[in-house]
Amino acid sequence: MPDSINKMEAAVLEGRIVIERNPMMTSCAAHTAYTQNRTGHRMLDKQKATGRIDGMVTLTMSIGVATCRTRAAPPPSVYETRGILML
Repeated sequence: MPDSINKMEAAVLEGRIVIERNPMMTSCAAHTAYTQNRTGHRMLDKQKATGRIDGMVTLTMSIGVATCRTRAAPPPSVYETRGILML
């Protein structure tokens, strides 16, 4: 999650991602608080938040998954391994 926070923050600040204005995300962003663990990694902190932060957590996790470089390659398509069956 710490790397996802850094990626989300950079993407927003650099204008690579634009979040459409809506009341739910505005509320989640306004209530979001983070803490640092002893190694200096930032984490979203629900206990320090003043309201719901689920939208920001979801956005942060989505960006982390979308930019992950260690994802396993998808399995080959059945059509690549056996071809198309004709009836």
